[in-house]
Amino acid sequence: VVARGQRNDALVTFELPSLSGESQIELPGRLRWGPFAVGDLLLLSTTPGDLQAFAKDGRLLWSAAIDGKLPVGKPALNEQVLAVAMSDGTVLRWSVDDGELVSRIDVGQPLADGPLLIGRHITVRAADGTILQVANEVNNNSAPQTSGAE
Repeated sequence: VVARGQRNDALVTFELPSLSGESQIELPGRLRWGPFAVGDLLLLSTTPGDLQAFAKDGRLLWSAAIDGKLPVGKPALNEQVLAVAMSDGTVLRWSVDDGELVSRIDVGQPLADGPLLIGRHITVRAADGTILQVANEVNNNSAPQTSGAE
């Protein structure tokens, strides 16, 4: 869970089901997005805006700069690649192991929800309700396919 502090928020972890072994890790700012459990990671974003990946025991594994952009919706995991939709219209993909940016896909319009991985495609919903689908491949910057607004 995330607890509110005077200046920064803190990540508080417990062992389940007993809720014992509480530990607290101060975050570098206020929570902006998350936390989300994805695979073996806990993901969140804080002000000033980095994406941070924590291990189950609360250790910071890696941090990735997102230049103050705001993630939206739940992230998705495909094998060892994490996909996160950003409100500015990009889907960023990172290696789960080390936080290295694998690809940046620009869909050309603001996004409202996290990515959904369907087969070899990433499907996202734009802020206007349009459903967009792009290939789930490294360094793919092709134009998305769209459907009508819902």
